[in-house]
Amino acid sequence: MKGRFHHIFIALLFIALPSCKAIDGFIHDFIHDDEIVAKAGIYELYVSDVTSQIPHGLSPEDSLAMANQIITAWAEDKVLLDMADHKLSKKEKDVTKELTEYKESLLKYRYEQRYINERLDTVVTADQVNKYYQEHKKKFILDAPIAKISFKGGEPKWIETSLMEELKTENADDKKAIKVISQMEKGEVGPVEYFNELIRDIIVSGRKRALSDTLEQELLDNARAKGLLKIYSAKQDK
Repeated sequence: MKGRFHHIFIALLFIALPSCKAIDGFIHDFIHDDEIVAKAGIYELYVSDVTSQIPHGLSPEDSLAMANQIITAWAEDKVLLDMADHKLSKKEKDVTKELTEYKESLLKYRYEQRYINERLDTVVTADQVNKYYQEHKKKFILDAPIAKISFKGGEPKWIETSLMEELKTENADDKKAIKVISQMEKGEVGPVEYFNELIRDIIVSGRKRALSDTLEQELLDNARAKGLLKIYSAKQDK
C-alpha cells in the first residue's frame, strides 16, 4: 500500500478541549485547510463531520477521545476503500446488478411491511394464549428451574430461580421481601403464565406470516385478472 496514496493526513487532537465548539475551532486553526481534519487519497473528512457525531455534555477528555476514534475509524475505512478502488478490475467494481437487486429487495420489503402493519391485529386474548398453550405443550418444557414469587407484596409472578436468589441477596436485610408461592423444576412443562409473552409473540408472528402469504397471492391474482401477468408453460416436443 506504500506509495499508493497521494497523501494520508490525520490531525490528531492532543489537548483537552472544553467543548465540541472548541474542538471545531482548534482543528480549524491547527490545520489551516478549509476545515478539513483528515485526508485519505481522494477522500476528505471535515471538522463538521467529526463534531456532529460528538454528543453535547461530554467531558473534555471524553470529547477528545471520541473525536480521535471517529477520525481513526474514518481513516481505516477510506484507506481500504481507496485501495479497493484502485486494485479491483472494472468488472469487479461494477456493482450495478447488486445495487438493483438490493433496491428491489428493499422496496418489496417496505411495501410488505406497510401492507402488514395496516392489517395486523396485535390483540391476543387470554383464551387464544391458553388454546395455543394447550395445543403445543411440548414446546414449553422448562430449561431452568422457576419459582412463583410475590416481591414486596406485589402481584405474584414466575421467574427463574437464579433471579430469585439475586433478589434475596439484594434484599438480605428484608427477610419478608420475597414470598415463594410455588416452584417448578427443569424438564417440567412450565405454566402458561410463565410463557404468556412468548406465546403472544408467536401468535402475532404467525399472523404476520399469514398476511405475507395473503399479499403474495392477492398480487398474483390481481395481476392475472388485469392481464398484467402471463406465465407461458414450456412447450413439450411432440
